[in-house]
Amino acid sequence: MVIMRRAGYTNEEISNFDGGAWKASTVKLYTRGIVVTDKSFKTDSTKLLAQFIEEDLTIEELRIFLAVKTVLDSKEVTFEDASDLINEANKAKLVPRDVIALYKGTISSAFDQIRQALDLKSQMQQEGLHLEGLREILQASKILGGYNKVLDAIDHEVKQLTIEKENLEKVRGEHPSNGGEINRLYHCDLAET
Repeated sequence: MVIMRRAGYTNEEISNFDGGAWKASTVKLYTRGIVVTDKSFKTDSTKLLAQFIEEDLTIEELRIFLAVKTVLDSKEVTFEDASDLINEANKAKLVPRDVIALYKGTISSAFDQIRQALDLKSQMQQEGLHLEGLREILQASKILGGYNKVLDAIDHEVKQLTIEKENLEKVRGEHPSNGGEINRLYHCDLAET
């Protein structure tokens, strides 16, 4: 009531705004001593209301407008920015809705890729593989001609070690009296790898 009175609305007009729930005499009591400071708000809002009626807009459309404005403001985007985007799409003979859909798809895809990268990083860290280890793998990859060749080389080495281990265990089983010497060779061989 005070804001409306400062804007130049009369007690009767303020009473009419709330459908008569507050009588003009009650409004007068609440706004006693309030000085009209700027009538431009009343003038501008009256013009806006007239335009609203001329455009045959509904209250729901006004609510949607205000909701869109709130979202745009929160993103620090103006209506002019949005309008410029639509105009640029039209100039390029693109359907603005398609441009927005493409943008949303790109953003969604980018977020999916970021989420996957973070999940992979977490899994690698759980396995003890950190950035320095990845750099070493990258260097080996460059030397060997790609990560597939690095994996092939590792696989080959693991198979060789498995064969050697099986051979040593077989020899240990065949010559239990030389177990100490075989154990020394076995552990020495594993330590070198």
